[in-house]
Amino acid sequence: MRVEDYKFRVWDKKTSEIRGVMGFDYETRTIRISSVPDRVFSRGGLHTIHALSRELDDVVVMQYTGIDDIHGRGIYEGDAINITTDTGPAGVSFRQFIVKRDKFGGYGWSDLSLNNIEIIGNLYEGVRE
Repeated sequence: MRVEDYKFRVWDKKTSEIRGVMGFDYETRTIRISSVPDRVFSRGGLHTIHALSRELDDVVVMQYTGIDDIHGRGIYEGDAINITTDTGPAGVSFRQFIVKRDKFGGYGWSDLSLNNIEIIGNLYEGVRE
C-alpha cells in the first residue's frame, strides 16, 4: 500500500459508534476523530464536522486493508465479510469471517478471491442478515 492508502477509523467506546480518524497525537496519546459518525457521513450530504479528542484507551483503532468490497466500500479490520466463491459444477460456496491481522501482520487474503467480497457488518455494530 502507498502512504496515502493508510486510512483508519475507530470504534468510539463513549458513543458506541464508528467514526473517521482525523489525526493522532503520539505525545499525549490522544486521537482526533470526526464528530459525525461514519453511518451518517457515508450517506452523503453536507455536514459540519468538528474534531473530537479521545484518549487511545477510549477507542478501538481499525486500519483499512487496502481492499474494497463489491460495492466499492473499504474493508477495515473488524469488518464482517461474506466471500462468494464459484466452485465450478459443484456450485457456489460462501465463507464469512471477521477481518483481522494474522500472526504475520497480513490478513490471509492469499487463498481468497478478492473480487467477490461483501461487507455484511462489523464486530461492533453486528452483522446484517
